[in-house]
Amino acid sequence: EAHVGRVAAGEEALALCDWGAATTAFEAALAEDPNDPRALDGLAMAVFWLGDLYAPRGLRERAYVEHRRRGDARRAAAAAVFVSGEYRISGENAAAARGWLARAERCLEGVPFCSEHGAIELERAKTALDPAAEQHARRALEIARELVDPDLEISALAQLGVKLVASGRWEDGMALLDEAMAAAMGGEAGDALAICDTCCQTLVACDQIADLRRASDWCRVVLEFVERRRFTPVYAWCRAIFAGVLVAIGDWERAERELLESLRIYGSVGGIGSRVLTLSRLAELRLRQGRLEEAERLLADCEDHPLAL
Repeated sequence: EAHVGRVAAGEEALALCDWGAATTAFEAALAEDPNDPRALDGLAMAVFWLGDLYAPRGLRERAYVEHRRRGDARRAAAAAVFVSGEYRISGENAAAARGWLARAERCLEGVPFCSEHGAIELERAKTALDPAAEQHARRALEIARELVDPDLEISALAQLGVKLVASGRWEDGMALLDEAMAAAMGGEAGDALAICDTCCQTLVACDQIADLRRASDWCRVVLEFVERRRFTPVYAWCRAIFAGVLVAIGDWERAERELLESLRIYGSVGGIGSRVLTLSRLAELRLRQGRLEEAERLLADCEDHPLAL
């Protein structure tokens, strides 16, 4: 009973965005049962929101195995989708990303219709080319509405919006992103990943079409929201996009913090190409600050890259 209580306490802390308390509770639970899949899942997400980008994948891989062993197909599929997404985002192993998504689909064979089917469609939308990507996003949205799943719905709206913007239908796309953001910021959704993904996708789309007015409007809402809910952009590219908007609206101090943290996260992982967006945004900030020599040094190894030009 004590073990079950620790897992429950950890999940409650996660719901309250108290990442530190959640970490403590899940670690205590795993000290008693190192293979408890719910504790593994919970610890993965707690340390993820504390900024650890490496441990969560391994923890959820272990959780996937235990969920499968215990016959919990839905939780196994959810863990596999997360692992697939982490491989996709890191860019280090596209084959592994595809393989884990295939395992997620395999888990759901014979399982009644559920939100995890929609999560798989969303992940497909993020990797496919148009028009298939748009079709996957629309299918995810249909599933969300059929199941009345607000977390899946805002993610699907945002993903479909981004796909429409990328295909040139920017007015329709931005309208969907505005709707997704209103739902996310208004409290309809509760999943931290879904909310933050919606924010990132919206700022990316604004960046793509240089809609700084819209980006500025949403950025002010997002700033208040992330402080209140303790959501911090975790991925380095999210921080770079976020910082670009902060630069544009004049919040240079916070922009610099986000950009430096983005570079710290990248560290020595990957080549210059993975860091060029952050370097370019930091160089832009240095130009605005009149620090021309520093800006030049930042772009020395990537000056021909389209983002740096």
